[in-house]
Amino acid sequence: MAAWQALQGQPVRVLVVSRTPMAGAWIKHGATVRDLNEQVRMLLSSPHATPVAEPALLLRHCRGEFGTGAVMLQHAQLQVHVDPINGCVQLPAGVALADVIAALDRSDWQAVPDLAGTALPQRLSFEALFFALPEHLRRALPAVEPSHALQLRQWPELSAETSSPARLLAIAHLHARPWRPQALASACKLPLQTVECLFAAALASGLAQTAEIPVPATQHRPDSGNTRFFSWVACRFGLSLFQAQS
Repeated sequence: MAAWQALQGQPVRVLVVSRTPMAGAWIKHGATVRDLNEQVRMLLSSPHATPVAEPALLLRHCRGEFGTGAVMLQHAQLQVHVDPINGCVQLPAGVALADVIAALDRSDWQAVPDLAGTALPQRLSFEALFFALPEHLRRALPAVEPSHALQLRQWPELSAETSSPARLLAIAHLHARPWRPQALASACKLPLQTVECLFAAALASGLAQTAEIPVPATQHRPDSGNTRFFSWVACRFGLSLFQAQS
C-alpha cells in the first residue's frame, strides 16, 4: 500500500485488475494471459508520443482515493477546498465552476497547507461538479457498462451555468425510469459519449441505482396454420370451430 501511495501523481502507467469496471486502464479479474498481455502492450505502446491519461487530482480527491480527510488544492492562483465527508468543494469568491473545470486536467495541481483554516465562501456539491464535467474528463469517473440499465435515485444538484437543455432532458428521462446508454442517447438524440458522461456522473455521485428494464408481456396469438387445420376438421364433422372447442 505504501508503494502504491508513493506512485500517486507520478508519470507511471498503471493497469488495474478489478472485478468491477474502473476509470482508466483496467482489466477484469480472471482475464486470460493473452488478454493481459494485450492490455499491457496497448498501455505501453508509444510512450513518448502519448501522454499518460491520469484522472485529475482534484477529482481523485473528490472520489476519496486519498481518504476522506479535507484538503486544500491549488493550481496557480486558484485554490479549492475539497471536503469528501460532506461531499462538496469550496471555492473563493468570484470563481465560477467553469473556471475550475477548465483547470481540472492541468498537471500542476498540488495539496497545500490550509493555514487560514477558514471556509471559502462558495459551496459546490460533488454532484454539480460531476454532472458538469466535459467528455474528455470522463476517465476520472467510474466506467460505464453499456449493457447495464441505470436510474437516478433522485434529481441531482446541478449548476445552472453548465446545464444545457439537452442534458436536462436526458437527466429527466434517467430520473423517470431505467435506461441503457444507447437507448437514452437515441431517445434524446444525443451523442452516446454525452450520455455516458451522465451515467458516469450518476455512478460517481452515488445517485445511480441499477434496475432491470421490464420486458412487456407479449399476447399469445394462436398459430394461424393450426386454426385452419382445426376449422377443416370441425367442418368435416359438420361443426363450427367454436362448437368443436366447447
